[in-house]
Amino acid sequence: LDVLKQLATLQRRVGDNDGALETAKMALEVNAEEPSALTMSAQIFLEVQDYAQAAVLFEKVIALQPDNMNAIFNLAIAYRQTDQDEKAVGLFHRTVEADPSDKEAWMQMGILYDKLEKFDDAIQSFEKVTELDPANARAWRAVSRAYARKSDVVEGDEAAECVKKAEEAFNMAESISSQ
Repeated sequence: LDVLKQLATLQRRVGDNDGALETAKMALEVNAEEPSALTMSAQIFLEVQDYAQAAVLFEKVIALQPDNMNAIFNLAIAYRQTDQDEKAVGLFHRTVEADPSDKEAWMQMGILYDKLEKFDDAIQSFEKVTELDPANARAWRAVSRAYARKSDVVEGDEAAECVKKAEEAFNMAESISSQ
């Protein structure tokens, strides 16, 4: 099993995804309940964009290791890719509860909230990224987009305030990008 894990890792590093996938399947045949084999295999399935199989394997990892934050994050990615957005949001929440400084989990959560048209939650998530990384132009653009989208569904002073904040965030993103 150790040899298969090392072989799959090497195959991934050299870009042999088909070989890595076959090796991962062999590792699962040897021991489909061993957490490191499951994790390695799930990661390979995620990388080759077989999100449904990656989700199945990450679910098994989490059943064996409920506090494995990497598996939880990656399961959230697999869920997001299979349009299980509410499940993904819940897992990203677990990730940021465990590590409030996880910028990528905050970003992914914001993207999902924006997709679900939960604009206040999206804005809060994106703004958390900008607090953690003030020079993150991607996050500032996301804040701008979420405020702009919110301005389309609210009225009056609230809409005007959203437009103003969208413009401010956009200007911040442009300023960062031009540096």
